[in-house]
Amino acid sequence: MTKASSSTSVATSTSVRTITEVEFVPAPELASPGSITIGDRVFEFAFECYSEGAGDVLAIGVGTDGGRATAGRAIVQAFVGAPYVAVVEGDVVYELAIDRPAELFVQNSVVQASALRFVESVDGPGQGPAAGLGSVMIECEGFAFGYPDGFPILSADS
Repeated sequence: MTKASSSTSVATSTSVRTITEVEFVPAPELASPGSITIGDRVFEFAFECYSEGAGDVLAIGVGTDGGRATAGRAIVQAFVGAPYVAVVEGDVVYELAIDRPAELFVQNSVVQASALRFVESVDGPGQGPAAGLGSVMIECEGFAFGYPDGFPILSADS
């Protein structure tokens, strides 16, 4: 599925994502490589990409290390009006800072973003000590239509 170019440029939502409670393994035929950089750390993931066909993409990933799954998890929501990125590593949750607009792009099945400000979410959703500037790059090799059952999708009003 070829995606049209779209972008988001709004402040991130203040709703916290409950990905620490989501058990998820990408379907082998839909596993797509991706990485999220926060400061000087690079997190590698196997993502499963979802779309309803309007240019909005949800990607849920499990951490990888040399092809093996790790405990890390991630979510990237490249929705017009409701961008969201989070990485969970053990008990630590890194999220986009809520005090700065975020911009994510979807073009030719690639989700990417740069100059994202991440925080360690300890003071509330998107609030806490700075974790560093970062970026996102996901090469969606296929898409599942719709979104996972019961998965909370953030909206600009959340």
